[in-house]
Amino acid sequence: MQGPTSILVDRPDTEVFLVVSDLHEVRRWTAWLPAGDLAVVGDGTSLGCELLAAPGRGRGRLRLVGVALREIRYELEVPARAGGPARAHLAYRLQDVGASATIVVLEVVVAQGSGLGRLAARGLARAAADLAERDLAGLKAHLESAR
Repeated sequence: MQGPTSILVDRPDTEVFLVVSDLHEVRRWTAWLPAGDLAVVGDGTSLGCELLAAPGRGRGRLRLVGVALREIRYELEVPARAGGPARAHLAYRLQDVGASATIVVLEVVVAQGSGLGRLAARGLARAAADLAERDLAGLKAHLESAR
């Protein structure tokens, strides 16, 4: 498990919620999958919808697994060279700090896996802190450039 990472975004929480909970928007800023040809499977906002990386670009998937009033949860799956895929659970929690600002807290929990998949999980765990910071920076840039 990685400790939570947070960032202040100069946008109202309702706007941040819409951008974090819609995979059509997520594909524009996420750091969890390789940039480029990301395809949304499903309508992008219903539970079970997925964001898929194109074959040849590292593959991987981000699945929407939970939506609550101020929390959006995803399951991340990235392939490994050997063993099963590495999996992580991502929870974005929104804290309203006024009419035009929101703190976004991202908590990442990497599933440990078994056998050779455990090696992939360790690699993902090592990269998680950097990816979480890049992910939140991408979200902030995406939202604040839309002014």
